[in-house]
Amino acid sequence: MFRALRDDLPDSDVAWLMRSIGLSSDASSKFTNELYYPAFVDEFYETQPAAREQILKEMYRTNYSVVTPPMLEHLYADRYLDRFNQRTERRLVTMVDITAAREQGDELVLELTDRRTGAVTELHRDVVFLGTGFDTRMPRLVRDLAADLELDRVDVTRNYQLELGVRGAGGAAACYLQGVNEQTHGISDTLLSVLAQRAEEICRDLIAHRARVPATAVSGTGAAGL
Repeated sequence: MFRALRDDLPDSDVAWLMRSIGLSSDASSKFTNELYYPAFVDEFYETQPAAREQILKEMYRTNYSVVTPPMLEHLYADRYLDRFNQRTERRLVTMVDITAAREQGDELVLELTDRRTGAVTELHRDVVFLGTGFDTRMPRLVRDLAADLELDRVDVTRNYQLELGVRGAGGAAACYLQGVNEQTHGISDTLLSVLAQRAEEICRDLIAHRARVPATAVSGTGAAGL
């Protein structure tokens, strides 16, 4: 967003506010990229929970809160040229928290608290673009569904089917979760890396599920549900 605003609105005053001390490069390599391959899903799924947590922690910087090396080079070159041309209206403001916000006329006024000193300042903006981070929990829709089904927790099979326990025994319905199974299927689950393979596995499981369900049960619902 910062680079796009610089290019699309070259005369604008743009401030990038961040809690961290600066921008970090992603930690991807040919070795870590292999952990995004479809073949790694099986290995990750069979791994013990503690080891899964370690893998996700070590892989975090390959996907979250980082910038690709080429983009970092572009951003740094842009900053260098701005300093050379004595332009100060495009800047990175690091180590700050937005602790309050209010409307004042046609402006938005942000209260910034410096994480190093505790000093409070105000920043007046016409527009604010938000990049609010990541929530690794299951989406609320899924959590609410699990609560309605009286499930103690959200578990999925290797083929992404929600485990319904005794409530789903012998039933015709099937629910598949995709793109939200990072904790069980690995960091690639939220990306495009395994999308095609996952679609095939879900389709095959749907067909197998219908074959297992008695014809009388299926006729009452029309089809297994997604």
